[in-house]
Amino acid sequence: MREHDDWVIGFDMGGTYVDVAARASGGQLLVAKVPYEGTPALSAVRALERFLAHHGIAADSVRKLVHGSTVVTNLLLERDAPAIGVLTTAGFADVLSLRRQNRKELYGLAVRAEQPEHLFPVRFRREVTERVSAAAKELVKLDEEAVHAAGEFWKQAGVKAVAICFLHACRHPVHELRARDILQECCPGLKISLSHEVDPAPREYERFLATALNAYASVPISDYMGCIRQGCRDMGLPEPSVMRSDGFGETLPKAMEKPVSLAMSGPAAALAGAVGCLGGTRQAVMIDIGGTTTDIGLIAQGHMLVSEEIGLGPFSLRLRSANVLSVAIGGGSIARMTPTGALRLGPQSQGATPGPAAYGKGGTEATLTDALVVLGRLPSSLAGGRTLCPDLARQALQPLADRRGCGLQVIAEAIVAGAHAVIAEGIKTHAYAVGLEPADCMLIAAGGGGAQHGVDVAELVGIKTVFLPPHSGVLAAIGLLGVCKVRVEEIALDVFLDDLHAAFPKEDTGLRLQEGESEKWSVALCYEGQQASIELPLAGKAADLAVLKAEFEEDHRRLRGYVLETHRLKVRRLRRELILTEKGYGHEKVATQPEGLRDVAGPASVVLETTTLWIPAGWRGTEAEDGSWSVTPLVETDRMGMPL
Repeated sequence: MREHDDWVIGFDMGGTYVDVAARASGGQLLVAKVPYEGTPALSAVRALERFLAHHGIAADSVRKLVHGSTVVTNLLLERDAPAIGVLTTAGFADVLSLRRQNRKELYGLAVRAEQPEHLFPVRFRREVTERVSAAAKELVKLDEEAVHAAGEFWKQAGVKAVAICFLHACRHPVHELRARDILQECCPGLKISLSHEVDPAPREYERFLATALNAYASVPISDYMGCIRQGCRDMGLPEPSVMRSDGFGETLPKAMEKPVSLAMSGPAAALAGAVGCLGGTRQAVMIDIGGTTTDIGLIAQGHMLVSEEIGLGPFSLRLRSANVLSVAIGGGSIARMTPTGALRLGPQSQGATPGPAAYGKGGTEATLTDALVVLGRLPSSLAGGRTLCPDLARQALQPLADRRGCGLQVIAEAIVAGAHAVIAEGIKTHAYAVGLEPADCMLIAAGGGGAQHGVDVAELVGIKTVFLPPHSGVLAAIGLLGVCKVRVEEIALDVFLDDLHAAFPKEDTGLRLQEGESEKWSVALCYEGQQASIELPLAGKAADLAVLKAEFEEDHRRLRGYVLETHRLKVRRLRRELILTEKGYGHEKVATQPEGLRDVAGPASVVLETTTLWIPAGWRGTEAEDGSWSVTPLVETDRMGMPL
C-alpha cells in the first residue's frame, strides 16, 4: 500500500462471522472474515481492531466507516427484549391486536395472531383523548394530564420504550409531538417513537405496528450501537455510518432513532455489492448464504429491486427495503428427523455458538456444514482460521443415518439436497412475484456458503450462469464501501393523477438540495379503490402524466395480469430522495491480484480466500483476471434441461 493512502472500511455482522473490507485511495482492497468473539457488538469492535493491526492501517488514515448488521433482524425474530408501552387515541388501543385478518393458511380453521402479544402487552397500552381528522384539522384537543399520568405509570412499571400512535398523525402530527415533550419531561431517558416519523403513511395498523416494533428495538439497538461507537472512538476511528434496509447510508444517531429501518441492513449491503460487481442492465438473482439464513435478492436493469413490505418471522412489516426474501437455511441449520421419518433442515440453527459439530465448540446436532464436511466438499480450515473436525461431523450425522438405515454419505447428500430444494423454491417464488423469469437471470453467489451451493441451486431453477464476484464471501462488506447517504421527504397523498403537479411541495418547504446531492423522485400509484400501490420513478415536477400512466399500466399488467380502462389513477405517496454522492474510491473498480487463471471441470472444490466454490459434475468454472469466477454447464440445454 502507498504510505499516505486513506481508507474506507465496511464491516458487516453476519450469523457467525464479522466480514471486513477496506479500500485504499490507491485502489487496493483488503478483506477478512473474523469469527465471533463474545457479544455481537464486542465481536465487531474486536474484528476491526484485529484487522487494522494485521494490515498496519493507522486509525487516523481511515476516512469513513460503514456498518451493516442483522442485529435488528435477529431481534425481531427472537423477540426476547423487554416489553414496551403504547400511547394511542382513545378507542384504538386494540388496533395492534385486531391486526389485518389475512389468511396465510387457506384451509386453517382460525386466523392466528400475526405478532406475539408479549411485545406490547395490553397492560402497557394507554389511551388518551385527542383527535385530528384525515384532512389535517384538530377536532379534539390533546388531554395532556392523561399523557402525564401514562408516563408516571410506565416509569413505575419499568418500561424503557414507548410508541406514540395517534390517528391521522401522518397528516397532522402536532399531538404526537406534544405528547413526546410531556413524556420527556416526566420520564427522562425514555425511548420514544412517533408514528409520523417512523412510517408517515395512512393505514393505522401498518403505521402502529412499524412504530411499536421501532420502539421495541430501540433500547437493544441503542446499547449495541453505543458499544460500537465507543469502541471506534477508543481506537481513534471516525464514527461509523450504518446501512439501512433500502440500501442507503444513515448516520449513527439517526439509525439509533429509527432502528426498524435497519431490519434488512445486512442483506441490502450484500445486494448492493452484487449490483456493483454486475454492471450494465442485466437481470440477476443473488443468494447470500450465511450461518443462519439464505437471503435472496433481485436485480433488474442493473438496479436492486425495492419493496414496501417485508416479512420477518410472524410480522408483515411496512418498510421500504431491498426486495430480499430470507429463508431459514444456513451453514448452522439443524437437520432432524420427524416422527414420520421425514428429513427436515432448519429453521433452528446452531448459529455461531456452539456452531456446527465440526467446529469443535460443543455442538452435537447435525447441521448443513457437517454434511458438507462428511461429503468432503470443504477444506480442513475455513476463513478466519476456523479448523474443521471430520470425526465430530460424522458423529453428529450418525444418529440420523441409523434412523434411516443408510450410510453417512447418503444422509449427508440428502441434507444438502434438501437445502438446495428449499433455496430453489425460494428463488422461484420470489422472482415470479415481481414478474422475473429466473431462467433468464444470472445467479450471483455471495456469503460464506453461496459459492458452495450456488451451482446446484442454479441447476434446479434453470439458471445457466453462476457468477462468483471477487471476494464473494465478504460481498456484504464490499457493498458497504460504496454506500451513499440520503435525505428523504415522503408525503402521504390521496389525489387523482391529474392533480399530481399541484400536490408537489412548495419551493420554500421540505428538504433543500445541497452541494453534492442529486435529486430523485418516485410516486406510488394505484387504481381508485385499490390499496396496494405500484411505485414508479418520477421526473419531478416536469413529469409527463400520460407517460406515467402508460408505465403504470405496463407494470400492472406484468405483475397482476390485467389493466382497467375506465378507472382513474390515484396517487398514494410522493417520495423525494436527496442522494449525497461522495467522490472518491468508494465507487471505483477494484484492483485485485489473482493467483492465476484457472479452468476447472466438475466435480471439484476450489478453495478461495473467503469461501469455497463447489463445481458439480456437468459444469465448468472459469476464473477471470479480476479473480471472479463464472460457472456454466458443459453441455448447453434448454429450459427443460434437454441438450440443444
